[in-house]
Amino acid sequence: MFLKKSDGVPADVASVPSGTSFDEGTVPAQAPATEQDPATQPYEQSGPVTIDIEKAFSPRTIGNADAPIKIIEYASMTCGHCAHFHNDVLPALKEKYVDTGKVFIEFREFPLNDP
Repeated sequence: MFLKKSDGVPADVASVPSGTSFDEGTVPAQAPATEQDPATQPYEQSGPVTIDIEKAFSPRTIGNADAPIKIIEYASMTCGHCAHFHNDVLPALKEKYVDTGKVFIEFREFPLNDP
């Protein structure tokens, strides 16, 4: 939706002074980049990244592994119901049962949508 000026011309168009013209391919002048502009700073290469594959693919868990109750949750990162559980239910469950050592939870990915 465009904002309208009193003459009926869209406000974003009307904000350009009348008589102003731009040649094709030109843009209004901008202030030159400063030395503090990140785009003007030299790029510093970093070394290779080492990934601990075993840790990356290990189960995602919370709680005491020796707890008397173990829960395995299958959830999708794109599921609204799963998001509701994590935002609204899990904090109370964690506080009441996981943090007290009664429950151990393992999270497993279960994709519900096509990649």
